Amino acid sequence: FIRFLKEAIINKGLERYTIIFDNDTKPNGSKTVAFMNSNNIKFLDNYPPESVDLNLIEHAWRIVKLQVYKNPNPFTLNELETKFIREFYNIDGSFIKNLYYSMKKRLIKVLM
Repeated sequence: FIRFLKEAIINKGLERYTIIFDNDTKPNGSKTVAFMNSNNIKFLDNYPPESVDLNLIEHAWRIVKLQVYKNPNPFTLNELETKFIREFYNIDGSFIKNLYYSMKKRLIKVLM
């Protein structure tokens, strides 16, 4: 996860955004939190777990997974990693923008 943060956040100048953890212990371990603090990356770590409607990254992961496991499936760990990285960076920007702009509607539905 730290490698992702370096590549996707720091190298692309996206520090103005806030990372939201959904209480999953994998990405919000002590090393990750220390890295984020030392690089002034803002984050929320008390977000409700498994809130798919509010966790926009889950929608992006779904798209990546569908593309990665299209025929032929990756056979080796190296193939899986290569396909995953390629598909992650191939996510259409308009898809992400639409997810972002749908957040207000998602919040209203959850709060009602």
